[in-house]
Amino acid sequence: MEMVVPSFMELFTERATAQFFVLQVFVMLAMFEMLIVKQQMMNITMIRNMGNKRYLVNVYRNKKWVNINFDQFLVGDLVTIGRSLNNNNVPCNLLLLRGSCILNESMLIGENVSQMKEFIQTL
Repeated sequence: MEMVVPSFMELFTERATAQFFVLQVFVMLAMFEMLIVKQQMMNITMIRNMGNKRYLVNVYRNKKWVNINFDQFLVGDLVTIGRSLNNNNVPCNLLLLRGSCILNESMLIGENVSQMKEFIQTL
């Protein structure tokens, strides 16, 4: 008795059209899409929560230091940011004139590594 060896395409077609294989592929695709949707919902919630918070910072205006919300910044404001009492993060886009700080730029560049920043030497 001689055994017939089927071709690759015949075996692949037989396996790929099997009901259990089709069910497995469908379930895995559905799970993958659910994970993507869940991640997107978490990202949207995180961004929305960041935007709704009010951060008070010290700004030098009219020859005196005043506390204002960060959303009231004007171009050219002189701002001082120190360690907060609750160690809260303060979202900002600033030029560092004096001192140094450690920044988490993950929301800007996607890299989750904190960076050490130094002040600019010349303007």
